[in-house]
Amino acid sequence: MSRARNIGRLGIRAEDGRRSSVWKVWISDSVYKGERTSDVYLAVRELAAHAKISLHGSGQCQFSFVSNRPPVRFLGEPVPPTRHIMRWTCRRRADAALAARIIIPSSELRPLPKITKPVTWYPAPPPGEYAEFLVWFTTGERDPATQPLAAIGQQLVVSAALIGERLLVLYRVRPEKPEHTVGIRDGRQQVKAALDGRLPADDPTLRGFTWFREPQDDGSHVFVEIAFDNNSPGGTDILT
Repeated sequence: MSRARNIGRLGIRAEDGRRSSVWKVWISDSVYKGERTSDVYLAVRELAAHAKISLHGSGQCQFSFVSNRPPVRFLGEPVPPTRHIMRWTCRRRADAALAARIIIPSSELRPLPKITKPVTWYPAPPPGEYAEFLVWFTTGERDPATQPLAAIGQQLVVSAALIGERLLVLYRVRPEKPEHTVGIRDGRQQVKAALDGRLPADDPTLRGFTWFREPQDDGSHVFVEIAFDNNSPGGTDILT
């Protein structure tokens, strides 16, 4: 029987109150093929009932709908044939493996409603840069947390014991890359076209993300958060 552990809620917030969505992290210990293992989940708090990122102890990772029937709030085209939107493999129980990255550009922060539940907020990046949460699995032999994180511009956000390994989430700020700008622009244009008057396009609470893979980062998958209101200054599939 699985046992869930809530690790926390993370977000980016500027001094003027503009913020990102709140990202929830939790762990479920279970048995896979007769072996005890730990599965890690990440989701935008408001979307957790509909879709989540799953990093399984088997090494299978996926971004999926919770239900086999995609919710009407999925605005990407075409709608995927199964609930699994994207799948990839992570080298779990290797010395150290980077499984996923969440990027939040400074341009996508908005004055969103206040959150009543506890959230650990991290500082917003300056204009032209992005904040990033990096999700690592390590056995401790090459633990990224043992490095001088300040020297490489990273901060330890989460350190949680798993079965046979450890979950680490690191925070850092980096200059925006051209592919991020293009992905945000294309994703925003597509979702505005898909809305087609069904939802108010000037609503600052409309949030979503696009994604891509960066092979140089050991096959990790990157999720970029996007805002869709008319204040947006400017990929391919969107959740709102």
